[in-house]
This record gives sequence, structure tokens and C-alpha cells, in this order.
Amino acid sequence: MFFKQRGNKYNWREIFVRYGVKLASLSNPQEVYKTLLHTLTELSGASNASILIYDTLLKQYVLKENLGYNPMTVSISAQHPLILWIKRDAHPLLKSQLIEDSKLVDIKIPALTYFSEWYSEISFPLMTEKKFLGLFNLGPKKDKHYDSEDIELFSTLLSLGAIFIENAHYYETLYRQNIKLSELAKLKTQFVSNITHELRTPLHGILGLAELLLEDPDQCLNTDYIRYLNMMKNSGSELLEVVDHILELTKYQSGLVELNIKKIDLRRLILEAVALLQAHFDQQECQFLMDWPDSTPGIYGDEQELKQVINDLISNSLKFTKKGKVMISAQKSGEMLKICVQDTGIGISEEDQMKIFEDFRQADNDLNREYGGTGLGLSLAKKIIELHGGRIWVESKKSMGSSFYFTLPLRPLEASNEFSEAPSQSFH
Repeated sequence: MFFKQRGNKYNWREIFVRYGVKLASLSNPQEVYKTLLHTLTELSGASNASILIYDTLLKQYVLKENLGYNPMTVSISAQHPLILWIKRDAHPLLKSQLIEDSKLVDIKIPALTYFSEWYSEISFPLMTEKKFLGLFNLGPKKDKHYDSEDIELFSTLLSLGAIFIENAHYYETLYRQNIKLSELAKLKTQFVSNITHELRTPLHGILGLAELLLEDPDQCLNTDYIRYLNMMKNSGSELLEVVDHILELTKYQSGLVELNIKKIDLRRLILEAVALLQAHFDQQECQFLMDWPDSTPGIYGDEQELKQVINDLISNSLKFTKKGKVMISAQKSGEMLKICVQDTGIGISEEDQMKIFEDFRQADNDLNREYGGTGLGLSLAKKIIELHGGRIWVESKKSMGSSFYFTLPLRPLEASNEFSEAPSQSFH
């Protein structure tokens, strides 16, 4: 037996300890209902029991669980006289009281009908401090009546049980809402992914035609047309970059990113990125410097993903640095390589240094209007670096430039031996 009775009365301490521990382990309302039914029928020796809980949609008290005889009905109106009386009085009601107490004459007939339909001998209110949840019915005891200690013990147990019922309902509601939110997030991610894929196709076509016209082997275009084509190409390239960032973001939000891990010469990736941005360096009158000793070891990572990080960090520093310098340095730090992308640009205030790594966030709305950008570059960089097992952070002061640091592993994620060449590996 779950509880043991000692002597003629109850061991209250043992009952409450075991009862509380059992209920505290449950988060499903149906399991709480079953525990209440089994506990009270075992303690009381009642032949049957049932629980009714208010249904906000039906606006009725509905049968949630029963033990023993099946009741003749499965719900009762919220305006039933018995419900209204117990709700107002906040005390259990015995069937014998209906016959003996003249104050109950107004509800006697409907209440006796209720007790017959639910095979109940006593009905307890299920109440928390501020809310009436429903009723708990207990059937008759074998050759015994419910005495004052029975009623006091069961009322106290059900008061505790009502709290766990309410908590279980809150938990279930939150769980269902989280599932819905998760499903909506997946739908949003799929929608954005589909849209960005559809945008990339015509953008590639526009850029391809612009480049074809700019080649102009017969020199048919005048200076203005060439300038317009260059403007169209630059605008199309910027839009394609935005689309690619959004597509990359949805990939990481979906949680379905697969890294192709191999040994990488990060210096080569940096020089390739700088070569692609050289025209922008010249336009900004910005100098590029590199402090990369020959002894700097290679790192392990996904080359395509890290290209994105390198390009975004250099582009970001370049965008906010006019007539200054951008310098990249590296040094070994334990089992990681620490890389720094440093600039002499406008800098970032201390309060803005955390939010720049959030999706669609920049340090200042005024900067967004002046310098443009989606606010996704640093957010993506953070996701990519952390997926590689590293971290990224910034040190900066207003008007004194910024230093973006990030770390990458010097050995494969699962390696425990000395650093060595290894075949490509896939990690989820």
C-alpha cells in the first residue's frame, strides 16, 4: 500500500511526506488526478471517486478522472445549485447533511440528484488561494461514516492537491505554447529560406547582365551609362549580400548546420578576403596591415563558414574606418588560436558592445542610417565561431577604434592527441 494506517487514526506526517513527494514529481494533470484518486480511496476505503474540473470552453465542470463506478453523466453546469453552494461555502458537503440540515433545503433536491448520479457520499471543493477549480467526489465507505478527522485530513490533502493541479495545468499550457512557437519558428525559417532562394536567382541574372554590359568590347557605352551600370552592379551586390546573410541566418536558426571540418590556413583566407575588398580599402583611404608570424599554426574548421566570418569582420571594420588602418594579428592561446581584427574607426560605446552580436542589431540607429547594413554580420560570426567551439568578443571605446577577437581550435573538435593533419570530418 502507498500509505499505511496506524491504529484507528492516521499517521499525518507520513501521509503528507509521501503524498507531497509523489505529487511534486508529476507535471501531467492526468497523473495528478490519478494520484489524488488512488490516495484518497486507499486512505478512506471508499468504493469509488471522481474529479470534475472547470472547462473554460464548455463553461461546465467536466469529468477528468474516476475510479470505481462510472458516473451517470460526464459534466455539470457551472450554475448547478450544488456547485454554487460549495464554491461559496468553500467546505465539503456530506450527503447526510442534506437530510439533516434545514439550511440546505433550497439545494436539497438537485444536490441529492447530483450525489446519486456521481455515486458520491461527500463532495470536496478543489480550491487554491484565489481560484475554484472543481470538485472531488468520494463514494461511501464500507459500513462506516466519514468522521471529522476524515474530513479534516482529506480537505487538507485536497487543498495541497489543488495547487499541484493548477501548476500542472500551467506547465501543460506553457508546453503546448512552446510547441506552437517552435512550429511557427520553423515555418518562418522555411518561408524566409524559400524567399531568399527565390531572390538570389534574379539577382544573379541582373548582376551577370550588368557585368556583361560593362565589358563592352565595342565601346558602345558612354561614360554616364558605364557609371549607371556600375551603380546598378554595386547596388545588386549589396542586395545579394543581404540576401545571403538572411539565408545564412535561417540556416543557423534551423539548427541543421553541418560543418565540414578540416585543417585550414587562415592566413590564406584573410589575404583572399582583403584582395576582394581592395577597391573598398582604396576608396576609404584605409591601410591594411597584418601581424602573422610564420610559426602561426593552422586551425581546424569549415572553410566556407570561416570565409564568411573573415569577410564580415574585415568589411565591418573597413566600413567604419575612413583614412585609418585595419590590422589582423594572431597568437596561440592554449589549444586555440586567438585572432584580432583591429581598426582605428569610430569605436563602439560600452553599453552597445553586447547587443551588436544580436540578430538585426547595430550599435546605433543613426549609424544604421549613415553606414547601412542589416546588422546580421556579427550575429552570424558569433553563431559560426561558437559552433566551431570558439568564442568572439569586442574591446572598444568611442572614437578610439575597435578590436574584435575570436578563437578557433588548433585541433579537430574530437581530437585528444597532438596536433596533426587529419581527413575532413563532419559535425552536426
